[in-house]
Order: sequence, then structure tokens, then C-alpha cells
Amino acid sequence: MSVLCAVATGEPMHGVIVRNGRAAGPMKAYHEALERKVADSRTHFPGNAPRYAIAVFRPELMVKLHGFLEEARRAAVDATVKARIERIALSLDYANRLVRGFRLKDEAAKADGPRRLGLLRQALEQAVELRKDVITHREKCEGVVTGRYFRQGRAFGRVIEGLRKPVEKAQAEMKKKG
Repeated sequence: MSVLCAVATGEPMHGVIVRNGRAAGPMKAYHEALERKVADSRTHFPGNAPRYAIAVFRPELMVKLHGFLEEARRAAVDATVKARIERIALSLDYANRLVRGFRLKDEAAKADGPRRLGLLRQALEQAVELRKDVITHREKCEGVVTGRYFRQGRAFGRVIEGLRKPVEKAQAEMKKKG
């Protein structure tokens, strides 16, 4: 389960809690910062991950969370703890990449002409690249990316289609303007 899904559902990420040892302090700070941001965002609406994720995974929080992970990495000595920290880092990277695409789409909605088309294309490229990475590294991503993407065989299909249509519309508008 990804950080995004775990936060959205309130369920723990299986097998990733670091409770004891040198890395426990930074990991506790990581989880507390994330929980605080979720509570402060007041945007917990299951089924609306894009809006929710954008409100929670703000750039300043991402910097803070990455700092806690780096501190935990330096402190960890046990291989199992190191693996758990890397699993959380992978999940955070997934959430970060997903949110970046959602932000690009939002920014495109406020733009016109070539800038709009460029932003939409970037968002689409990021979604396609994230899908490719998840499918290529399925064994690494299972439990980080929600399992339904694999079970339904359409990883990020709706996200990609939701971006492809605005790109096509913006391209058509650009052709009309000549």
C-alpha cells in the first residue's frame, strides 16, 4: 500500500513500521509530520486521490519527509530496518511523482495556448513513465502501488486517459488558431 493509499484510508503500510533502534526517532518524526499534514489539510475524501494528494503532499512537506528518511538511512544498521526505510522511500517517491503530474494538470487548466499544451504533455509523459516504471518493476512496487492496478491489468489507465483527452483537445485548439 502506498503512502498515498495508507494516508487516504488510515490503514498502516504493511511491514514498514520502524519502532525500535537508531532509525526509530526519525521515522516517528516522519509519520507524525505526515499525520499532522493530513489532519491539517482537511481534505480527506476517499475516492478523490488527486485533490487529496495535492493538499497533503506539498513541496515543504516533501522536503521535510525526505530529510527524515535521510536521517533514518544514516542511523539504520540492521538490514531489515534499512529495507523497510527503502520501502517507505519508494512509496514516497511514487506519491511525489503522482502529485507532480496532478499539479501540472492543474497548472495547465490555468494556462492558454502553447503553454497549456506543453504542461498537459508533461503531465501525460509523467503518467506514462510512472506506469512504465510500476509495470517494469512490479515485484518492487507490489504493496506500494495499490494492487488493483495489477489485478485489473490497466495500471494508471484512467489517469492516462484523463490526460490524453485534454492533450488532444488542446492540440485541436492550437491547430484551429493556426
